[in-house]
Amino acid sequence: MTSAGSKTHRPGTYFLWQSQVVLELESAAARSGAWPARTWARAPGWVRILVLVAAATAFLALAASAIRNALDRPASGRLADLNVYLGAVHAVQHGTPLYSYAAANGDQFTYPPFALMVFWPLAGLPLGVVQLIWTVVTVGATLAIAAAITARCNIRGRRRLAVLTLAGGVVLLHSAPLHSNLRLGQVSVFVVLLALLDALELLPRRWAGVLIGLAAAIKLTPLLFVPYLWIVGRRRDAVRALATFGGAAAVAFVVWPQASTTFWTRAIFTTSRIGDLSATGNQSINGALLRYQVPTGQRTLAWWALAAAVCVVALLCAREYHRQGRVTYAAVVVGCATIAASPVSWTHHQVWTVLAGLVLVTGSRRSQILGGAVLLAVMSFSVGGLLRLSEFGAVGGFVGDNLRLLGALGVCCGGVATLWQAAPARASGSRTALRSRRAVVYSAVLAAAALTMLLITRDRLVSVQVYSASNASAPVWAGQIDEACGDLQPAVVHGRPAVICADAVEPIMDGLQLNFGSGPNLIVGQVGSKVARLAYIPIQGGAPVNVPLLPLPPAPTQTNDLREGSDGRLVTVIAHRDPGTREFAVSTNDMSDALLFAYDAQGNVIGTGGDKLHES
Repeated sequence: MTSAGSKTHRPGTYFLWQSQVVLELESAAARSGAWPARTWARAPGWVRILVLVAAATAFLALAASAIRNALDRPASGRLADLNVYLGAVHAVQHGTPLYSYAAANGDQFTYPPFALMVFWPLAGLPLGVVQLIWTVVTVGATLAIAAAITARCNIRGRRRLAVLTLAGGVVLLHSAPLHSNLRLGQVSVFVVLLALLDALELLPRRWAGVLIGLAAAIKLTPLLFVPYLWIVGRRRDAVRALATFGGAAAVAFVVWPQASTTFWTRAIFTTSRIGDLSATGNQSINGALLRYQVPTGQRTLAWWALAAAVCVVALLCAREYHRQGRVTYAAVVVGCATIAASPVSWTHHQVWTVLAGLVLVTGSRRSQILGGAVLLAVMSFSVGGLLRLSEFGAVGGFVGDNLRLLGALGVCCGGVATLWQAAPARASGSRTALRSRRAVVYSAVLAAAALTMLLITRDRLVSVQVYSASNASAPVWAGQIDEACGDLQPAVVHGRPAVICADAVEPIMDGLQLNFGSGPNLIVGQVGSKVARLAYIPIQGGAPVNVPLLPLPPAPTQTNDLREGSDGRLVTVIAHRDPGTREFAVSTNDMSDALLFAYDAQGNVIGTGGDKLHES
């Protein structure tokens, strides 16, 4: 018996009826939705199954290829960053201070001490096993990121959800940031996953904010999500994130107090530990400024001003997106702000920009789809090289060098129009709207002031010239390095006056491998036989300049010693020189922030000259 108005369904037809209802719901939603929904709703059932199989096949094939390419490398270059993590654990276990450790390739551990706890359990496993597990889990995390994006888009139908997740995974795996994560064995993809799950509100309420705190304890950049949580009304989550971050740092301090003190008081501010920050792989505002040799004082002010402006605008845009229910847009905007504002954003950090492209390309407007497609192309190919932008003068060179940074900035500031248009529509909260618009204006003024300052100081860029066999006759070296022995030391041999021509390094200097003197614009010195390479860094974090090491000229047999107290007679020269000693010279217009490093054949630093340069 059934009540009036109710329907009964035979067991054989129930599932057909349920599928029809789902299809009708999908079709109704798709008529006003984005193009993927409209396309899917119009496709026959067999086409949907075929698309699902194709998406799964493409992802599995690309995943297998990515894993093979990551592991099929010479042992010395396989998962280099993962080797640094594991090497740091082994070094600490054997009593080496964490931030004194350097891997065989010279890379150092640059994360907070808490990150070492994450890698600690892996150090007990065979290296090959760890590398395989890490690479496979990285691919799994990539698919989880795609699933998090699609899960938050209110997509109906399990097949469509699976297809879009797999398609997103294919796009991510094909992008340069994921290639870099897999090739280096990086932790960045996991940091993005933790922050994304939290920002998209996919966690139980009691755990909201915890993953952002953990992600920031491993890598500091996700801390920008804390003010985001606060301004969108998730204030308990923001407090929970800060408490988690602080608790993780406190635990690390209890376990490694010395390493924690070193990191929070010194290592965090030492950008030279991270490598050449001026390389084009660093697509941050700071990296762009370093590429143009902006002096440290001006660069620091400009970076802080521009980064603050970008973060303020991004947070305001993200709040507006969140108010509209577009939480994925809000999350990727804040994520792209972390890329632009961070002092260093290597390729493996830039997963957020790929996610922004994925979100945009599934939008309903043609401008969004086009913008997303361009962004995905920029993040997957070397567009600057393909278009030969460097051939279009200084502007083309700047765009080519900073294309991915410009993409991230476009995501951060692209919502300003939405913010501006939506704000007046608020009946209540007009004060908030006006404050947001005012903050955007102030941020634009701040950014304009920073850029103006850079233009004014452009003529003060740091320049460097090195002494080499090909330019030894250049006027800059005249009268500076023409003495074969430098300072001659008086001596008496067999009762007759003589002078000693000795090196400024090695035996006579207790094994010192780098010694030099410097003046306002010149550095002249010698290196010992153990030095294989000498690098001069004009600006901390900038590109190192390889300094040629030239053989010393032969010592004279006689000299006319005219120094004070001498009678001016010709005296015999006694050569006390090591055959491996070489000389060098560097001319620069500003050495106030420079560094000088001498490396041995294994890449270890065996001589430094930063403090001595800054005292000049």
